[in-house]
Amino acid sequence: MLGIQTPPPMRERVNLIDNNLVRIEHDNGNRLLPKVYIDDSVFRELCYLWYDSLIIKLFGKKIGYY
Repeated sequence: MLGIQTPPPMRERVNLIDNNLVRIEHDNGNRLLPKVYIDDSVFRELCYLWYDSLIIKLFGKKIGYY
């Protein structure tokens, strides 16, 4: 959990829609119900920092944010 990982190098800003890496569709033409489809390579880059994470939930206990 505390291993040393180097984050991926900073990417230059790219318009993902123009490069066909992201597309947005509206459910039944309703602009209030968008569906966003992300290319697998973009999704992997977004999830890279959390790839080796472990999420633990304690049952029956309340955990505060302080």
